[in-house]
Amino acid sequence: MKHLAFLLVIILLFASANPAGGCTIVMVAKGNIVLAGNNEDWRNPKTKIWFVPASEDNYGRVCVGFDNLFAQGGMNDQGLFLDANALSQTGWEPIEGKPTFEGTLDTILAKCATVEEAIALLDKHNFPGLVRARFPIADRTGASVVIEYGQGKVQYVRKTGIYQIATNFVISNVKNERYPCTRYRVADKMLKNADNVSLDLVRAVLSATHQEGQYPTVYSNICDLKNGILYLYNFHNFEEVVQFNLEEELKKGRKVYDIPSLFSVKTHMAYVFDGQRTIPASEELIRVIKRSGVEKAVERYHKMKNQFRKIYRYNVSEQEINTLGYMLLRDDKIEEAIAIFKLNVSEHPKSWNVYDSLGEVYMKQGENELAVENYQKSMELNPDNQNGKEMLKKLEKK
Repeated sequence: MKHLAFLLVIILLFASANPAGGCTIVMVAKGNIVLAGNNEDWRNPKTKIWFVPASEDNYGRVCVGFDNLFAQGGMNDQGLFLDANALSQTGWEPIEGKPTFEGTLDTILAKCATVEEAIALLDKHNFPGLVRARFPIADRTGASVVIEYGQGKVQYVRKTGIYQIATNFVISNVKNERYPCTRYRVADKMLKNADNVSLDLVRAVLSATHQEGQYPTVYSNICDLKNGILYLYNFHNFEEVVQFNLEEELKKGRKVYDIPSLFSVKTHMAYVFDGQRTIPASEELIRVIKRSGVEKAVERYHKMKNQFRKIYRYNVSEQEINTLGYMLLRDDKIEEAIAIFKLNVSEHPKSWNVYDSLGEVYMKQGENELAVENYQKSMELNPDNQNGKEMLKKLEKK
């Protein structure tokens, strides 16, 4: 399946689009203060922040996310902020005749300077991210919007008043302000009762809405969109902050930082989580592939699968194995990626998505007959697979 970073939703990372993973995003503006804050709630503590300087056609930007380096959110040098909330299935379907947006959140940050430009870009495309996510966007003017799919259509929910909150439900489906998310209600009460808008206020809201347990808040960031400053917090420890001036950081060239390494203290809860968390299969198996090759990784998978059934130490889900395949594909390890996708097919023969993914890697390798075979199988299992339809059309032309 085409690997769009939002699905956040994808690996999310923002990954599995499981609303339990959560995220709390607040966007506030009053006078010269324009701030956007995010709690990233997920089970992967290997978090990253990276800077991408401007090029001829792209704005400079800072992105935050995980060790796969797919942007979960960020800010660009024009003062545009973007993030996402994972959702259950929304019912979104593509509109026939519209081209599909095949970019990522990073693409939007690279190409758009304002909320209106982001809306214009996405409105002229089918935007697959809306299947299982919604997208808060803010700019340095104080404008903000949440793009989501509700009431049978794409909705552009704009900010009214001085703040806007986004958590893991479709707000255009809500009636009479009966918000189904506790984090949303907490943030709403704090912002509604605040005398002034400030960095401390946004930090307090993020602190009050952070999560622990299986899907803890692994990092938080607050973007000052007027001044191009990002304030970073690690593992819901709001006592220590690392501050980045975007203009100054972009002058240093492309840089990637491991977020936990930037902080002087690793909290007790972070140590506890490391010891108890369920380890993604992709994290374990990529080490085996690098050390001993893909055949040993397949052997290790079967041992992990049996162990998972007993103690739940490893997450060996279909999604995790697909994630591993795309990690290998990203690194141009085509043969290894094929072996992993074939493993996923053998383990989940009734899943349309695993055939779609195997078809994609065969297509990239130039094995068009095998690509067609797998895309057709995917279409048999899911006739609504829009990506499969488009790929088969391309293969027919070849």
